[in-house]
Order: sequence, then structure tokens, then C-alpha cells
Amino acid sequence: MTGSAILLTLAQLSLGLAGFTGVVLAFRQHGVEAWPEHEQVRFRYMLELAAYSILFELLPFLLHHLGLHETGTWATCSALLALWFVSRIVLTMRISPTIMSRLNRTWFLTYQGGSALFALLAVVNALGLFGPPGFGLYLAGLGWMLFYSASLYVRLVLTPLPRQN
Repeated sequence: MTGSAILLTLAQLSLGLAGFTGVVLAFRQHGVEAWPEHEQVRFRYMLELAAYSILFELLPFLLHHLGLHETGTWATCSALLALWFVSRIVLTMRISPTIMSRLNRTWFLTYQGGSALFALLAVVNALGLFGPPGFGLYLAGLGWMLFYSASLYVRLVLTPLPRQN
């Protein structure tokens, strides 16, 4: 299957990113429940992105081994990825205004805009508008998920939390 080594490498990176989050938590003085609500949202998004990245990186193997031909595999995976991106955009818009006001507006708009762009590319790939559905545009969406998850991890590591007495 096209891209199998790349998909497995991305899955390992996503798993490693989620695992290192546990290391960060171990070094923090207080558990997640003591964090400000907007930091909890970032943390939850980071873990969700890592987990869904792994799912979408392994999904093509499942479809391939179920007998779906390669273009069908990439079309199905792209359609599901587009659906996931759209659902995340909608769910993110439903965050309470109080939490939303504490999130960095630039990061928020970048996430929403990037997700919309990669949802569109996934739809284009699923429908075969640039030729038969292939690995490249699907990989771009996975790359966006991994990039955003990594950026949330960096923010988690570098953002000091308020001291609790």
C-alpha cells in the first residue's frame, strides 16, 4: 500500500506526543483538575488530536486488509477525515464564551482556518476532483493534525500555570 512506512512513522510520532504529555503531567505540582479551564481545553484537544491522528494513520491499513482497492481506501479515508475536521470545527465553535475569551485568538483562528482548508482538501481528494483519490492530500490532513497537536504540546510545556497555595 502506498505510504505505509510514512503512516506508521506518523502513528509512532503521534503516540510519542501523547506519551510525553504524561511526562509533563508528572512534573506538574497539581493535576489537570487544578488547571484553568482554558488550559484544560488545550490539553484535551492535544490528547484528542494525538488519538485521532493514530486512528486515521492506521485506518488505511484496516481498509486495505478488508480488500478495498487503493483508490477506494484513500477516498474513504479522506471522506472520513473531512467529516472529522468539520465535526471538530463545529464542536470548537460551541465552547463557552468565557473559555473562548481566554484562548489565544490567533491560535484559535489558525486552527479553525487550517482545519477548514484540510477538510476541503480531503473532500477534493475523496471526490477525485484532481484525479484518482491518492495518498498525498490525505497525508497533508494528517500532517496538519500532527502539527497542531505538537503546537499544543509546546504550549503545554512552555506556558506557566498560576501557582496554587
